[in-house]
Amino acid sequence: MKKRFHLNQSNQIPEPFGKRAFFTQLNFVENMPIWHLLLQITTGFIILAFIGACGSGGGSGSGSSADGDGTKELIAINYPTTDARITEYCDEVTLEGEINFIGPPGPWSTADFDCNSKWENKTTGDSGYLSCRYTGYSMPNFNYTFYADAVPLAIGDNLIVVDTYDPVGNYGSDSLTVTKPALTYNISGSVFNTNGNALGCPNMEMHLKGENTESYAAVESDGSYSFTCIPDGSYTITLESTINYNYEPSSHTVFVNNGDVSGVDFVVEAYFITGGVVTTNGDAIGYGEPNIEMLLKGENIESYPVVESDGSYLFTCIPDGSYTITLELPMDYNYEPKSHTVYVNNEDVSGVDFVVEAYFIHGRVESCRSPLSISTSPYEEGMPQNRILVSSPGECSGYWYYHVAVPNGTYHVDLNYICSYGQTVIVENDDVYDININVGRAVYTFWGDFNYCDFF
Repeated sequence: MKKRFHLNQSNQIPEPFGKRAFFTQLNFVENMPIWHLLLQITTGFIILAFIGACGSGGGSGSGSSADGDGTKELIAINYPTTDARITEYCDEVTLEGEINFIGPPGPWSTADFDCNSKWENKTTGDSGYLSCRYTGYSMPNFNYTFYADAVPLAIGDNLIVVDTYDPVGNYGSDSLTVTKPALTYNISGSVFNTNGNALGCPNMEMHLKGENTESYAAVESDGSYSFTCIPDGSYTITLESTINYNYEPSSHTVFVNNGDVSGVDFVVEAYFITGGVVTTNGDAIGYGEPNIEMLLKGENIESYPVVESDGSYLFTCIPDGSYTITLELPMDYNYEPKSHTVYVNNEDVSGVDFVVEAYFIHGRVESCRSPLSISTSPYEEGMPQNRILVSSPGECSGYWYYHVAVPNGTYHVDLNYICSYGQTVIVENDDVYDININVGRAVYTFWGDFNYCDFF
């Protein structure tokens, strides 16, 4: 079989690439096409010759002052602004920007790595390395993006400088003055229903408004929310949602005075609906066994929670009203009841269960390949099928176990792989065990055509 080479852009170069390290970190060429490698080497020598002849190539930045007055040809800040100055109330700022090296190529890494470039807050003395990512090549530049997370700020003006050296020794820098006017604080609270249960509603957010400040905060899954970087002053906080909930109070007026404020809570008339999905034998059918979704429909609400691994499901943040709940399954299952009509009236509703006429196929896959296919007939491209696909677990040590609930019938159990040894299974009113799938090695002819499977 003709061996094919390709560029592995996920290969992360672990060390910084300074002037010397740039030429020693050539292990990335292992998977590169030879023509691509020769092109890059030739381009590098041409650029070096050009730079040597011109005596510049961005070198105007060398000898820059410590205040970051070097050339922006090599490095430039473009977030949070491209301007020279910005006001920031938070205790930290995030920087993002671009680096355009002139010279031999660096690592072709789409993962973050240390690119021998730094940031420094000249006001506080704090400093650190930029994290970089290769984005592409446009002659004569090798292009990267960078970011620096959580650069600390002091009260007043903060002169922040980013700088770098390209592989041939040219220096570049850029700077940004960040003004932090005053100390800032946090405002936090939670959302509960009338029973005292926390409501983490995805359709809710909190709105804060002050004289010179306006901000929004999401409500987390545990019902909490928080506003950060809030200076002293008076603020109004309201709850906003795509659903017309009744809640108390209608708003909070909050005064921030040299400290954090907590306990800014809201009580909403919204509740939970819970239930489960089991087989006729009473076994729970969880997510992936197969994938089951529930549909809740009301006058102004439609929701699709996923059934969890233990067969349970949960609808959250449901206001008073009448709702219909149905199952959605990937095959033609029989189940009872066909739907539930549920009335929510100032309290949670539980025990909304479904019983599915299904039985489990259990087995082991002797490989980490996935997905496993359980279908009503062997796979044929273009042919309609009832099929369930099951993925291997995230951690797989050469084999993995599966169990999938299916209706009565005949099934083909196999991997979507040319050398998988599949089995035909008949399910009839009971679970089926030890349907194990073996995987072999595909053997090809000299010309690359498939020849046979070698099971070992």
